[in-house]
Amino acid sequence: MRKKTDSSIAAAFPATNAIMNTAIFRNTYLSMTQEMLDYEIQVIR
Repeated sequence: MRKKTDSSIAAAFPATNAIMNTAIFRNTYLSMTQEMLDYEIQVIR
């Protein structure tokens, strides 16, 4: 069984919400085709 440490305790990270709401996560799917990438670029523009 895993020993609980301070790092496993949930805490508030106020900057995290801002990053998640404004960041663009691209190419997270390893098997993306060129067509998929072109579509992403088109949508982002």
